[in-house]
Amino acid sequence: MKCPSCGKSLWFIRNFCPFCKRNISAAPRPKSVAIICDIFIVGSCLVLLMFFISDRSELYLPERSGHAVRYAYFLFVPISYIIFSGFSFLGHNWARWGLVGCLVSNVLVTLVRHWQTSFLIARILAVAVVGYYLFRSQARPFFMGESTLVPNSKEETTN
Repeated sequence: MKCPSCGKSLWFIRNFCPFCKRNISAAPRPKSVAIICDIFIVGSCLVLLMFFISDRSELYLPERSGHAVRYAYFLFVPISYIIFSGFSFLGHNWARWGLVGCLVSNVLVTLVRHWQTSFLIARILAVAVVGYYLFRSQARPFFMGESTLVPNSKEETTN
């Protein structure tokens, strides 16, 4: 989101511009977006923690000496979920597309690997639910970064 007064990018703050010291009225973060992003961040952190502290045989992965691509993929997916969820939490539009894209790629990997039908159905359902809550009409103003300046009471009295 950019400040409507000075045009500088605001990463974390959505109601005040630290550069031009102006109050901003921006769309609030929907609770559904916050919950989805929190679930993905916490879940991905738990997956990474499990990867580093558990026995590799429990993860159905080969030992570290073989199949580096499987390890890279197993680490890339939760890290990408953390990145896309974190930036979606902040209101970046590209991040919500990236999060849904990661979920869709997960469905495609499930199709290629011929897992059980229940895994496929669960992942398709996850894409549908997450896509619905990230792209519904209440979430669009938050991700589009629409904001307006709030008139200061001092400026109104002097004019």
